[in-house]
Amino acid sequence: MNRRWTTRILAEYTHELSAVVPDAALCKSAGDVLIDLIGCAAAGYAAPAAQAARESVRKIYAEGPARIWFTSD
Repeated sequence: MNRRWTTRILAEYTHELSAVVPDAALCKSAGDVLIDLIGCAAAGYAAPAAQAARESVRKIYAEGPARIWFTSD
């Protein structure tokens, strides 16, 4: 089966975008969103739904190139 991984799709999409120079406000907002994302992922790590999601990902996408956050997988 020829799979297209999400990381590959996103990489191709961003590569095709025209060059845009972001201003300081955009960079700050992007940084804030990134910090929020990482904080939420870390805070929810032990939640039952997150544990179930990790188990599903391990079974379905074990061969994929991406890693599961906060694990050695």
